[in-house]
Amino acid sequence: MIFNGTLNDSISLNVMFDTGSNERLIVLSDSLTELIDTTANLQIGIYKFSAPVYAVDRNNYMFKYFDAIFGWQFFEDKIIEISYQHKYIRELDTMPVPNEFFPIKMKVNNNISIRIPVKIYAQGKCIEEDFSIDTGFNGDIMLGKYFLDKNKIDLTSAYLGAAQTVAGSFPGGSILGDSIILGKFTLPDTRISFSTTSIGTQNRLVGNKVLEHFTVILDLKNFYLYLKPNE
Repeated sequence: MIFNGTLNDSISLNVMFDTGSNERLIVLSDSLTELIDTTANLQIGIYKFSAPVYAVDRNNYMFKYFDAIFGWQFFEDKIIEISYQHKYIRELDTMPVPNEFFPIKMKVNNNISIRIPVKIYAQGKCIEEDFSIDTGFNGDIMLGKYFLDKNKIDLTSAYLGAAQTVAGSFPGGSILGDSIILGKFTLPDTRISFSTTSIGTQNRLVGNKVLEHFTVILDLKNFYLYLKPNE
């Protein structure tokens, strides 16, 4: 989820909204941090944020597509609507019409990740955990190795490759799951990505490929996720 933004009122850049990003930081390519101080002002549309800067190696694969990252903490105490179908993000003044959106209570983990209960069916097994909502992850589902081992998921037919993250590239792969359940909604044939390293062994992420089936509302006042299927 990438938007046009401005840094310190002068530098135009592409900015990714990443609900999995840690804390209230502006994550930048180190090529940009050479031009600014340790704190920066970031403007996206009518929204303007000031926060400390965290530098990442400019050669990181991810920075081919954007120049900066900001997290959900910049919209704390606000209600945000995200439309993947119509490609916008906006602040709402009031709650959605109850019969149009289905609510799911979110949990906040150390003021970093926002999580919802999810059920995944794969290989005849049900994996039921709290998953982080991660708009910085472009897959369906990410599961850490701990949960694959715990549920005895067979990876012999998995597609193997590498996962590209801000922290670098890690060996991993994916398998096709049977379905995923979010609240009252069931999505079939979801792809489950995984890492085969010791890094992120307990990751549980819901990514854009799942969320893009819905109009999404993040109530960051009361911490509810609201979903309405696309027409």
